[in-house]
Amino acid sequence: CSTSNCWVGYQIEYNGSLYGLGYGATSGREVFVTNGTSWDLLIDLSPGMNFGIPKMTNPTEFVEYDGWLYFQTGAHAGQSLYRTNGTASGTSQFVESSVYTYARNIVFNNELYFVRDGILYGTDYELWKTNGTSSGTGLVKEIDPSSSSSMCTDWAPCYGDGFQIIGNRLLFAANDGGNGTELWVTDGTSSGTVMVKDINPSGNSDPDDFYVINKFLYFFAITGPNRRDFLHRDGTSQR
Repeated sequence: CSTSNCWVGYQIEYNGSLYGLGYGATSGREVFVTNGTSWDLLIDLSPGMNFGIPKMTNPTEFVEYDGWLYFQTGAHAGQSLYRTNGTASGTSQFVESSVYTYARNIVFNNELYFVRDGILYGTDYELWKTNGTSSGTGLVKEIDPSSSSSMCTDWAPCYGDGFQIIGNRLLFAANDGGNGTELWVTDGTSSGTVMVKDINPSGNSDPDDFYVINKFLYFFAITGPNRRDFLHRDGTSQR
């Protein structure tokens, strides 16, 4: 392939095959699959061409949950959460626009968590979860009750490692509109979704580069003027 558009990424094993983003000359960047012999288009979610270039949906953030393979894609206006059973006919939109493009989907306590713009429900980008049903899909908590987003207020807290799990706690970065972007934790309930600590009382701490080792979260954060430190927490405000 001689075009800069043709690359692969976000591969994940699902039901004995490898799925991920791939490129086809007529499909563009879409969901592809291989069983080890060929790299084939699963479904073209955005068929057609624009000025001789194939329309493409750029699927990302694949994760298996409850027997389905979920992923983000720009098949409609904005990003949407799709799922597939590994067949073209079994691939469909699960959550309408708009899911945040750079936020990781993660399975926690047998539910799938993701960042969504709930503009239809009066919120901007906030933390959502689903149990795989429409009735079981909803907002975890409106962390910033204003019209601003609490999640993904800049790229770093949502990029790749933006969620990490320690035991029965899910840790992430969020902005409640008063304390700036800080480290937060949830047990999956609204009342159990709280700020761990205001690490930088004078502004955003912007915690990022999350890694879990021996039940501790290690990360970088701004702790004061012109100061960025390497910290660790166990998911509570005490340590």
